[in-house]
Amino acid sequence: MTTETPKKIFAGRWLLLYGIVFGLSYPQEALFSSNQNTKFITGLARAGYGDIAADWMARITDPFPLFSHLLQWQYQLLGLYVGTHLSFFFIAGAYGILGVWLAKSLFADAEEKQRAVWFFALLWLFIHIVGVKDIYTDIFPEGLAGQYMLGDYYQPCCFGILLFAGIAAYSKGRMVAAAACFILGPLFHPAYLISSALIASALIVLPANRSLGIGRNKRLFFILLVAAGVGAYGLYNMSTLTSGDPAVRIAAHRLIAETRIPQHSLPAAWEIVPTVLFFLTAGAAAWVGRKQLLGQLLVVLVPLIAATVLWAAIAYNPTVAVAAPWRVSVFLAPLSWMLLLAALAAWIARSTRERLSMPLSSSVKKGLIAAGICACLGGVLSLGFDYARKTQSKEYALTHFLATYHTSGNQYLIPPEQKRLRLEAGVPVFATWKSHPTKDSEFLDWYKRVEAARTLYENGPGAQEELKALLASHTVTHVVWPDAKGAFPFSQLGRRVFGDKNFSLWDMR
Repeated sequence: MTTETPKKIFAGRWLLLYGIVFGLSYPQEALFSSNQNTKFITGLARAGYGDIAADWMARITDPFPLFSHLLQWQYQLLGLYVGTHLSFFFIAGAYGILGVWLAKSLFADAEEKQRAVWFFALLWLFIHIVGVKDIYTDIFPEGLAGQYMLGDYYQPCCFGILLFAGIAAYSKGRMVAAAACFILGPLFHPAYLISSALIASALIVLPANRSLGIGRNKRLFFILLVAAGVGAYGLYNMSTLTSGDPAVRIAAHRLIAETRIPQHSLPAAWEIVPTVLFFLTAGAAAWVGRKQLLGQLLVVLVPLIAATVLWAAIAYNPTVAVAAPWRVSVFLAPLSWMLLLAALAAWIARSTRERLSMPLSSSVKKGLIAAGICACLGGVLSLGFDYARKTQSKEYALTHFLATYHTSGNQYLIPPEQKRLRLEAGVPVFATWKSHPTKDSEFLDWYKRVEAARTLYENGPGAQEELKALLASHTVTHVVWPDAKGAFPFSQLGRRVFGDKNFSLWDMR
């Protein structure tokens, strides 16, 4: 019987088809999801979306300039919905392909390698499809502190797949391509600067370099390229995202770490179960793959991030907490699952040696095609249901009214927790709790805005003077009032222009 050679296993058109199935099976959530309400603002303002350019958040220092320009281009070329969903589809597909590509190097036995790769590909797809990954959120391939690389929607952190591509290129000895990936990842998301430096530094000291034939000169060339690119961009971020005043920096970072994102920054605020499961999974994977590049990467980096977590818990520093060196765990988590699933796939391949041969029989191929179609259909239906659920949200009617009612010059005070109104309606708002600047001085200005908004919504009639000050400064022209807080306490200052059972909108001019 003729079989494929090991070098052609799961390659070419089959790998491309796998990426398509993976991308369709792993759709992003309906716009606008969580962090998109912060990280889309600058790009959409540049693209001319709604009246977002009039929002004060569109004029802050952009921490994601490359992503913002890409989003602008996607919006202008493809439109908002097609551009965003298509981008996430390509990224998810690339993530699926990279998982298989990296895993192929984990199977040494050529006789069973073909079966093992197929089984790994099926397992890798299975744990990521809609529904399955939601069942076991505590052990899904995510990092510490609720952080992740791919997540469920398009945003700058998704481009962390470039670091995966960098590891794959490095393992093949392609140093220029690998260095380019390690530099490009942080260009999309500066939070990856530390991760890129740590992974690149760990790669060059691993014993597996000898078996891969990666000599000292190649490694030195690689790390110098990465250091130059990452170092230059790091200095650029330090100059643009800080004011230069240590007191301002410490005050802003303390507020970010302790008030805005303690669930990411303070180990004491992390959930215990996911944290323990991460270290158990990573530790088991490091042991399983200790003789291979990916396993040795875990052997070096898992204890290192454990040390940073312990350091952060003992000697608290707000700047270190915000920098979050443990974010490298968002790469170690999926690498851990690759190693564990590869070991499982190898065991299944050995167990089915007598019952399954390569190339695959016609019946097995039909079964795989049917499974792929079901996975794709599940992803598409999930996306449709997600958009249907949006129409049932409390702010849906208000959002659509604002999109048609708005005229240039209007500025809306909204409840700080209503994070979607700004981008859903395409209108400028005073402040929301979710969307904040990164630069320290701008963050403090944002915090003052949020506190002012909270004062108005929590104190009601007692905050009339504060509202009058905002109206006099023309930073607010309209107020959105949630009916859950009772009657609008400032009705004598304006007129009602919209109302339903959830919200009312008041023109205060």
